[in-house]
Amino acid sequence: MPTLKDIADRVGVSVSTVSRVLANDANRTVNTATKQKIWDVARELGYQIKSSGDDGRAARGIGCIVSTLQNRHYHPYFSVICDGIEKELAKHG
Repeated sequence: MPTLKDIADRVGVSVSTVSRVLANDANRTVNTATKQKIWDVARELGYQIKSSGDDGRAARGIGCIVSTLQNRHYHPYFSVICDGIEKELAKHG
């Protein structure tokens, strides 16, 4: 599988320029001809853009954000969730 560096080397630009072009980053300007060359080389090499968070590994964790643990018992849904989280955390130290 070709990398951003492979494309950058073939086009003669930096890896960050290739990354910006392939991500359609509008914050930085890149010459139209350079953009086209990057896209052409990417297609030629068979580069595939990964979807966000797709690094080829299975997800191994779950994130949970709790703004406050105070008064959590006033809401039955979040009370059960917070209690479960605390029990699991206690099991694992």
